[in-house]
Amino acid sequence: MSDLYDTIISDPCLVFQGRSAVMYRGHKMLPSTAHRLKELRPHVIELSKKGLSIRQGAEKLGYSKAAMVNFIKIMGVVWPKVRQNGARPKLDKTGWWELIHKAAKEGETLETLGQKVGIHPMNFHRYCKTHRIDWKHIRTYGKANR
Repeated sequence: MSDLYDTIISDPCLVFQGRSAVMYRGHKMLPSTAHRLKELRPHVIELSKKGLSIRQGAEKLGYSKAAMVNFIKIMGVVWPKVRQNGARPKLDKTGWWELIHKAAKEGETLETLGQKVGIHPMNFHRYCKTHRIDWKHIRTYGKANR
């Protein structure tokens, strides 16, 4: 038997459940999985202290994010939340009311307005919905008054 086997056997968190299963920190698993978790624990703690995200830590260790999350739960490691750098800034919607009414009266669609301004048309659609702007009514009203 290897030294690693002896160190895992002496771990107080490990309890044998018959021949093929062990309980490690309240989770039933194979002895090989318990060995792997025992080996990974110091590395996981080190990565969490470096301030990496769980996804980055999983990539460094060669596991998926889901597996890493499960390992963290089993090990009882506290992983600090990492600020998301990909969060988009809020759109400046000043002047949208006039812009939408003008575009609707000229017979434009939300798609053409979005392409002209460089903003996805769904943002204009949501703005119209929350501010109760009836785009189709304005378009027909604008065409009738020409």
